[in-house]
Amino acid sequence: MKLLDSTKFWIILIVILVASFIGGVLGNWTFIYLLDKYYGVPGGSYLTNTSPTSVIVRDTKQTVIDQDNRLAQAVSLADKSSVKIFKKQTSGVYQPKDAVVNAVVMTSDGWLMAMNNINPSTNWKDYEAVTYDRKIYTIESVTTDLVSKINFIRLANAKNLAVSGLVASQNLSTGQTLLALHFDGSVEITRLSRDISSIYSSDTLFTKLIISNPSLKDAYLFDANGQLAGVTYNGTVLAMNGVEKALEKLLTDGKITYSRLGINYLDLTRVFDREARTGALITTVNKDLPGVIPGSPADKSGLKTGDLITAIDDVQVNEFNNLTLLMQDYVPGDTVSLTVRRGKEAKKFLVKLDELMVE
Repeated sequence: MKLLDSTKFWIILIVILVASFIGGVLGNWTFIYLLDKYYGVPGGSYLTNTSPTSVIVRDTKQTVIDQDNRLAQAVSLADKSSVKIFKKQTSGVYQPKDAVVNAVVMTSDGWLMAMNNINPSTNWKDYEAVTYDRKIYTIESVTTDLVSKINFIRLANAKNLAVSGLVASQNLSTGQTLLALHFDGSVEITRLSRDISSIYSSDTLFTKLIISNPSLKDAYLFDANGQLAGVTYNGTVLAMNGVEKALEKLLTDGKITYSRLGINYLDLTRVFDREARTGALITTVNKDLPGVIPGSPADKSGLKTGDLITAIDDVQVNEFNNLTLLMQDYVPGDTVSLTVRRGKEAKKFLVKLDELMVE
């Protein structure tokens, strides 16, 4: 107890406290100085949630670099699924600029898609297809869809071809970056724009995309993962939904046919509806675009303008299941069950689809 009462004890205690305080302050200042010098974080910012301007600038630069690298990888992936078709040369040497058809691989066993205008009388024995890895194949057959003018090309004895994969229109987002790989080899960046349409036909066979620069040259459109999202040809941009369905029909039935329901409708998910309904409201646009087309399966089954189709074969028609896209799963001769609300009454209609005739 004698030591505690001494002046010497209090002097030592005060010296220790002062030294500790000074050491803490100097340590803190040193820590802040090093953060600012080597990491660009101004004093105090490490204690707050507010990001300083200098950090945002650094992150933005890195983000741009990362995006560029990702897009470059996407182009590389897309290139691997490309196939060029040439007129046979005795030299066996082909320059990319001399390709008569620019195609992309749809299946690993040799089905390709191409948008070039192809003469149906072409003798394909006089042509060769060259893949990205420089393998050469002969052409077994070419089938042209009369609606979309898309050509499906079958390579002979092909296997293990690089496939980019497909992305459906409903899995694309407004503002999403798309890469346009032009037929001439050039690359351009575009973005998916907003589609403000609300009136549709049940028999629209190919979903059209709206892009930020509609003046794009003919090109295949890929997303940032290198998946095929669409194709632009002669000013029209087609999503892959209908293309994939057309190829499925060709592989399954040996031909491409389209079913017909025969209505024009208002997609209630794209408008402001007081009753917050969803579905396809059969709507007359004008005398040339009636709600129910005379003589169509819809007309024969008793559907009327003003009917609201809420489901097809018990699958709800909503923002995730557009009626037109749902109809692409059917072929001529199929019978579908439509759930319809007419006024306050719910009804079921059985409709036998016929074939959409292509002129």
